[in-house]
Amino acid sequence: MGDFAAIVTFLMLVYIRPQEWVSGFETLRPVRLVMMWALVAMFARGFPRPARLRDLFRSPTDYAMWGLFIWIAYVTPPMWDTFNENKSLLVFYLAAANILTDRNRIESFLWWWVAMILVVCLFGVGVEYGFDPTHARDRMDFMMKGRLVLGMSIFNNPNALGHAIAPLAPMLYYLMIWRRPFSMRVVALGLLPLPAFCVYLTESKGAYISSAFALGGGVMFGRPRIVQILLIAVAVSVGGQLLYALPRMDVLRANRASSREGGIAGRVFAFQYGWDVYHRNAKGIGQGRFETSIERALGWGKAAHSVYVEIGAELGATGLLIYLSILYFSMKTLCLARCGSIQEERIRRALMGAFLAFCMSGWMVTFAYRAHFFFQAGIVTAFHRLLLRKGRDETEIEEQKSGLDSLIGACEPPSPSPLYCVPGQGRFSRRNGYMALVTDVPKVPPGIRRDWNRITVFDVVALLVVNKIVLLIWWYAIKHM
Repeated sequence: MGDFAAIVTFLMLVYIRPQEWVSGFETLRPVRLVMMWALVAMFARGFPRPARLRDLFRSPTDYAMWGLFIWIAYVTPPMWDTFNENKSLLVFYLAAANILTDRNRIESFLWWWVAMILVVCLFGVGVEYGFDPTHARDRMDFMMKGRLVLGMSIFNNPNALGHAIAPLAPMLYYLMIWRRPFSMRVVALGLLPLPAFCVYLTESKGAYISSAFALGGGVMFGRPRIVQILLIAVAVSVGGQLLYALPRMDVLRANRASSREGGIAGRVFAFQYGWDVYHRNAKGIGQGRFETSIERALGWGKAAHSVYVEIGAELGATGLLIYLSILYFSMKTLCLARCGSIQEERIRRALMGAFLAFCMSGWMVTFAYRAHFFFQAGIVTAFHRLLLRKGRDETEIEEQKSGLDSLIGACEPPSPSPLYCVPGQGRFSRRNGYMALVTDVPKVPPGIRRDWNRITVFDVVALLVVNKIVLLIWWYAIKHM
């Protein structure tokens, strides 16, 4: 378990970030220490078998990720210094892909991920009531005009904080509500107000939209078509009205919101500047240089306010295509996954909710190089490898037994008749016809459809279409926001 403990510690450093607000902690250089720990434990572990060099290149996402880091170094000289600055992100991806070797480890890591976001929410709500270990109150009152922030580098902006919480709703739903015993559902419903209130305090329009999109899309994913249509109708009619009732959302009712809200006008300017740079410079201007480029040209800096705009301007057309390929390959894995158990289906749906949140947030906040993009891509890669092994009936990595099943219930369907995922069968175990319709999971052999593990001509064409769609949305946002 040393390797798993290393990646969980890495996750804590990403979200809780004690190196930034605990005095003297940074002098220990914890990120570097944990990075070395993860690598050594991954290659030297006894069970499951140690990682091998060939495990670094096993799926399309692996090649795309290596290509991204090489391209970043190429367009941002000096190359070695740039690669060295980004190596912790690459290690986080490789660690997630190679340490999460079975479904118990993957689900356990998702639980830790949820726990870390809940701690961030607890810190955020605590600021409102006098608990402020990160010393964020002054920044919140004077610079952010009362909008919630935390005293951490990645959460010192209300939008960044709100979008970091957006993946939590679908993950909580699938980990604690979907096919869970009644007692766990009660606990989940008791936890949900905490992140909801935290996002509310940020007053971030983008975070409201992203959270709603992730929850709605995550809940619809995997349902029968008729149920998806009904859920879309409810989301559009009821969800839209609820969103407009939230703080600062009324400005979006205007035909041209930018004429009424300075923040949106600034985004339109950043999108237009990024568009010009994207078409003027084929290789991009280099990683981390978007804001300084505007500052040199106009005398004042402005963030890109979008993952896609940031990547397109800084890494050029090739960099944007590689970045989108990581998203595409991850989403394709989740769409083609055949899950042979409720636990695997739970993992698939929770990850889809997290990716939907990232894809939507990517249009509204700048976090292209944040760690959570790389480790969630690593989780999907690990899930892809797991299902490929099962589909091919390979047993080179045995499943590690853990106490997770005994804690939250064995998640295998015990018979063709759908049952709740509970430790023992009770009087509420057997599902009625309606619940089977909206939540049932077909009992199929696990694997990846068509044993997909190579980039095909179809993938190239589909990726070019995705790239074109992103550019069209980018242009539409400039003209109609």
